[in-house]
Amino acid sequence: MVRINHRWFPMARWTRFTEENGNAAAGTTGAGVVKGEVWRRHDLPPPPPPATPPVSPCSFLLNRSEAANRVIPCLCKVSFNVLHAIDGVYEWHFAGAGLVVCAERGLVVTDRNSVVSALGEVNVTFAGSTEAPARVVYLHPIHNVAVIQYDVSRFEAGAIKAASLDPTPLEVGDNLEVGVSFRPFLMGRTNTN
Repeated sequence: MVRINHRWFPMARWTRFTEENGNAAAGTTGAGVVKGEVWRRHDLPPPPPPATPPVSPCSFLLNRSEAANRVIPCLCKVSFNVLHAIDGVYEWHFAGAGLVVCAERGLVVTDRNSVVSALGEVNVTFAGSTEAPARVVYLHPIHNVAVIQYDVSRFEAGAIKAASLDPTPLEVGDNLEVGVSFRPFLMGRTNTN
């Protein structure tokens, strides 16, 4: 079984045709010799449109601090599968965290260690259970930043929130909220550098 992307190759059926008898046949004559054998292409009708995916409910466990409850609906897991071997890519599957920066357009910022190339399958998972396909929008050529986009119509409106980013530079002694490990809770820290 070979999986072929129908967007690259239109669907067609090929039959073996022999010139001697003018029919699609085994392609051999009485003596077992193939004469004038050709393959003929028969275009098939386009496939039916894909079914509209159902809207997935997405409920986050929001029983932590106020700061954590604001951030949790902005976070997702990013999974990336490499489809073709590429120089410098050492694995076939990568995973990491993503931050939703525009919920209306479905834009997620992640790192280049999670999305290593534009050629691959990307999925996002919200609330640890609701998964949707995504596509690579931008890979920064130097910095460790990648932007991916998921289909917002796959989720309930308003369930996923965009992170509120503050352009104000940090000063020494500013209080920060820092995420810790893979557990979804936040701890207070102080910037002392």
